[in-house]
Amino acid sequence: MKIGIATVGTPNSRLAVHRRFGWQVFRTLPTTTGDEAWRIEQSVLHQLRHDFGLNHYLTREHMPKGGWTETFDADSVSLLRLWQLVLHTASATASVAHRDEAAS
Repeated sequence: MKIGIATVGTPNSRLAVHRRFGWQVFRTLPTTTGDEAWRIEQSVLHQLRHDFGLNHYLTREHMPKGGWTETFDADSVSLLRLWQLVLHTASATASVAHRDEAAS
């Protein structure tokens, strides 16, 4: 499985490229900005690596178009658990961003 940031709906987006290589989309989470998407992605990746103890699963050779460092063994964490982690992280990230904006 893979987590990542992508523009949805354009023919040459990373998401479209991965689909052409056989990847299937489980869920997408729209964000307001690319920065917000990046913060969510980085937090989820950190949690998977440090809290769950997971390392990337595929290699550069498996994914020549990039993204291999964001792959994980599907037997290590379920899609549902990963999605719950994304939603929880997005909620926490949005709360932090909102507090930061209010303090400015």
